[in-house]
Amino acid sequence: MVKRDMNLRNCVGITLLNHEKKIWSGERIDHPGSFQMPQGGIDANETALDAAYRELFEETRIARHNIELICQAAEKYDVLWPEEVAHKIWDARFSGQRYQWFLFKLIDKDTTNINTSHPEFRSYKWASHSEIMENIVNFKKDMYKKVIEKFLKHLQ
Repeated sequence: MVKRDMNLRNCVGITLLNHEKKIWSGERIDHPGSFQMPQGGIDANETALDAAYRELFEETRIARHNIELICQAAEKYDVLWPEEVAHKIWDARFSGQRYQWFLFKLIDKDTTNINTSHPEFRSYKWASHSEIMENIVNFKKDMYKKVIEKFLKHLQ
């Protein structure tokens, strides 16, 4: 196995809870059957929190006035892409992603709209934390396990 350089893209991940403490997850268009929580890159001159609000809105159309920040993970979590994925993403400029995770709760009704100009999801659901772990792509399972453990007291 060849060791790859650690050139990681800085990203945010969003765990969004509804009133039943279920987590928002979307089924990826490019990986049918695989669900993930909203996530995305941090733009230049953007804070991680601002990126989290922007990414959540871009992917779900849930606006910041409809959510409340509960907490954020102090740690950052790295995900290296498998070789078969790494060469297809971002013109192979990165070997993976480094995530800062945020936990939000929905404070009003669900206003999700995944039919965006650049959709990433084919469907979505509100799921338990154990169901989230069953449906995530394999190379992100370790990170998701750590994030769920970090936020667990808020998920029960």
